[in-house]
Amino acid sequence: MAANNLSGSIPPEVSNATQIHVLDLSSNHLVGLIPKEFEKLSSLVKLMLNGNQLSGRIPSEFGSLNDLEYLDLSTNKFSDSIPSFLGDLLKLFHLNLSNNKLSQAIPFKLGKLVQLNDLDLSHNSLEGSIPPTMSNMESLVTLSLSHNNLSGSIPSSFEDLGGLLYIDISYNHLEGPLPNISAFREAPPEKLKENKGLCGKVGALLPPCNAHGSKKDHKCKERRIIKILNKTTCMEKFPFQF
Repeated sequence: MAANNLSGSIPPEVSNATQIHVLDLSSNHLVGLIPKEFEKLSSLVKLMLNGNQLSGRIPSEFGSLNDLEYLDLSTNKFSDSIPSFLGDLLKLFHLNLSNNKLSQAIPFKLGKLVQLNDLDLSHNSLEGSIPPTMSNMESLVTLSLSHNNLSGSIPSSFEDLGGLLYIDISYNHLEGPLPNISAFREAPPEKLKENKGLCGKVGALLPPCNAHGSKKDHKCKERRIIKILNKTTCMEKFPFQF
C-alpha cells in the first residue's frame, strides 16, 4: 500500500490483520496518531510508515512488537522524545527516525540494540551528549546523527565499533577528538562540518588534537576530569544500569 495516495488517519481495523509480517504504508498522505491497536500486530517483522504526516509521540504500543526487525518512521511529524522502550526491541537491525520533530536526549537504552546495522536519527532537535552505551551496538554499520543539537565529545568507546563504515555527525555542537577508527578518519568533510570544535586526523579539515587543546590524557578516556587543590584526577563515570 505504499505510494498509493492514501489520506486520512490510519484505521484501527488495520490491527485485525494479526498475522501479517510486513506493513508498508510509506509515501502516502496519512495524518494523525498511530492507533493504539497496533500492539495487536505482534507478528510484524517490518513496519514502514515513512513519508507521511503522522504526528504525536511514538506510541508505547510499539514496545510489544518484539519480533520487529525493521522500523522506518522517518519524514513525519513525530514529536517529544525518542521512547526508551525502543531499546527493548532486540531484533531490530534497521531503525530510521530521521526528519521528525523529536527532541530531548538520545536514550541510553538504545545501546541494547546489539543487532542494529543502521541507525538514522538525523534532522531532529535532539540535544545532550551522545550516550556511551551506543558503543555496545557492535553490529552498527551506518550511523547518522546530523542536523541536531548534540553537544559534548564523542565517546572514545566508539573505537570498539570496528564494523562501523559510515557516519554523519555534521551540524551539531560536538567537540573534542574523533574516535580512532576508519569510519571517522575517512569520513568526507561534509559529514563532520559545522560542529563546535572537533579535532583529529581527517585530512586538512580538522586541527590535530594536541594543537586544538581538546585532547585529554588517554588514561582519562571515558572519565570525568575534576580539579581538586590544583591537581587533576580521573574519576570513573558511574556505569549505566539497564
